[in-house]
Amino acid sequence: MMYRTCITLWRNKSKKAIKMGIIKQNPIKGFEIITENTQKDSLTFEDITKLSELEIHPRFKGMIKARDLFLFSFYTAGMRFSDLCRLKWENIIRNEIIYTMHKSRTRAGAKRTLPLTPKAVAILDKYKGRKNIFVFPPLYGMDKKSLEEIEHKLYIANNATNRSLRIVCEKAGIKKWVNMHMAKHSFADFAVKNNSGILMISKLLGHTKLSTTQHYLKDFYHKEEAEEINRLFG
Repeated sequence: MMYRTCITLWRNKSKKAIKMGIIKQNPIKGFEIITENTQKDSLTFEDITKLSELEIHPRFKGMIKARDLFLFSFYTAGMRFSDLCRLKWENIIRNEIIYTMHKSRTRAGAKRTLPLTPKAVAILDKYKGRKNIFVFPPLYGMDKKSLEEIEHKLYIANNATNRSLRIVCEKAGIKKWVNMHMAKHSFADFAVKNNSGILMISKLLGHTKLSTTQHYLKDFYHKEEAEEINRLFG
């Protein structure tokens, strides 16, 4: 994700430079990132509980914010970091969040409606009354900025949040290299272990194709294979 953001920024800068006559052609035209299938790591619900119950001194605002963002993402079926940061108070309607997934905004199904659980509401309550359009701090004061400026801010904020999140997890006794995207993996793992149906998981994850969900969940079902064999033959 970090590399894709860098490429996007470079492409935007290159297009601007071409328009200004600084360069004649895009130096990274045709460049693409080849990704490999890697096992998705996640936090267990026990880890989530450790994280949420950890006492953090009020002066460590970055750590508190990082934990709030991660837990809110987990409680909202793995909402992307960029969507979390773009979330506005106008998206909170009664007991629901209604928003458009920014990365998928041009395709059908990009608009999502998610119910707010009490734990998610408790996090939102901490940020009420700050007289800001955005719910969470990373984009405070950025509502009139350009898309390019917002993307750059999100890139910096994502790195800073991940660093703070790892410190929090270390203090909570969680020995994993945690990042914001793991909130989505953790939710998916939690849903699988609690026997949620694949159609419901697909809907909650914001997938438009069941095949996408099946591919995404294969690592989490693999984790259950040993337990299932032991249950059948143990």
